Amino acid sequence: MIIMTDSLEYSLSILKYQLTVTIRWFIIVLSHCEKTSVRELDMQSALLVELLCYNNKSSIMMCVTPNWYRKFRYVISKIQNKYVNLDIKSLRTFKSKIPKSCSMTASAIIRPPFVYYKSSKNLTGIDVRILHELALSLNLDLQIFAFNTSNFTSNEFDVHVGYPLQYSKSISKSYDFHELVYVVAPGKRISSLQKLFQAFDGKIWILICLIILMAFMSTYAMNMQSHVIRKFVFGRNAQLKFMNVLGGLLGTSSHQLTSKRNFLRVLWIAFLFFGVLMRTLHQATLFKLLQNDNCENEVQSLDEAIEKNITVYTDVIYKDFVNQSIRIKYKSQREIHSIITKSFDSDFLEIIFLPSAQMNFFKHSSSQLKRFKIIEHPRIVIPSVFHFSDQFHFADEIDEKIGMFQSAGLIKFWTDLEMHHIHKVNEIVVPKKLTFKHVQILFDILIVGHSLSFMFFILELIYKRFVGQKTVREMTAVRFIRRKSYP
Repeated sequence: MIIMTDSLEYSLSILKYQLTVTIRWFIIVLSHCEKTSVRELDMQSALLVELLCYNNKSSIMMCVTPNWYRKFRYVISKIQNKYVNLDIKSLRTFKSKIPKSCSMTASAIIRPPFVYYKSSKNLTGIDVRILHELALSLNLDLQIFAFNTSNFTSNEFDVHVGYPLQYSKSISKSYDFHELVYVVAPGKRISSLQKLFQAFDGKIWILICLIILMAFMSTYAMNMQSHVIRKFVFGRNAQLKFMNVLGGLLGTSSHQLTSKRNFLRVLWIAFLFFGVLMRTLHQATLFKLLQNDNCENEVQSLDEAIEKNITVYTDVIYKDFVNQSIRIKYKSQREIHSIITKSFDSDFLEIIFLPSAQMNFFKHSSSQLKRFKIIEHPRIVIPSVFHFSDQFHFADEIDEKIGMFQSAGLIKFWTDLEMHHIHKVNEIVVPKKLTFKHVQILFDILIVGHSLSFMFFILELIYKRFVGQKTVREMTAVRFIRRKSYP
């Protein structure tokens, strides 16, 4: 089924990418019997996409007809029966005019996952995979040299892999985009005592202290009154009044209520309900905080780093993209990796500026690196390009092949293939600190309880003033009559 859109070019590009994934899936199934390597599978996928997409313009419509499926089965049967040797150099639809004797020397910076050593001599990565495919498509002998740092100024190499710079003379079209981020070390570890108070926001602790202070002051003010008022409020045998306040908040069994006044009962129930819910929320948040290895964030944003004059370490290739207002030190990739490794010291306050994909790669290699945080800064996205030397005469051919790979979705496919394990990195979910908005309902309950208690207090005062005194006089008169009747 074809989804009709306003842009035919967009529809065809999506169709080509789906075609690439489908072809690769069929070839992977067949490779289990043939024991084909992943390297050969990518070459076969690129070949079939070229065969179906670039040789014949009408082949795009074949993929939605039953006739296309029969032709595809015919090609697959040739692969399975080894009638055809799947090689881009022999079955390519676009024959390169470059002779086989030509070579291409490429230089790249070791920056995983783009370029890195999988073993002692096996160089791999996203950019390395693209270079190999370009060399196979253009009949070029490829030699790749990897370094820890470079500024792309040497003409000893034909192609440099990197980002567009101000002094670049000849570059290819961009084939991918990456985001650059500022990451900071986790800082000092938070102690258990600090986590005890970190469960709530500072405003909540201030409100809790004010409520306890008001309860103590009210209790102390009642104790300073006459015996009649204390008996009216607290009852006859009230003891440990201050401990009752703490017991109601902390949930101990020492609190008791001897007063028979309804207003005090309502006030006490609201206070107990407030204490129970507050303790439950605090215990739940504290339990999550104690399970996580949280650290103090020394720096929250790039502006704060500029104010504190903190050093930013980065490679020279990111010179045109790093903020020049901050103190910068340029280091090689090996030195940056060592800085990240030593950053677990408590006095480390440096910041590293690097691609987010590279930081995710480091996080995947070490569980401790997952505690690194990205500070707030303006979003920076840069393209990936090839730099050509003055003596290299095949820049146009490389641009053409890059466009063909992009339109078929092969570069995105190779990128996802190389970075599939990075996307599986689980970010540490840090429990949120409870703010006033989270516990506002508890304070509302306490306010409603105080309002109801005050209303009952007024009603009981009115009852005691008018009805209670009359009842006392009647009872006194009855006792006086009984005494006279029975001397």
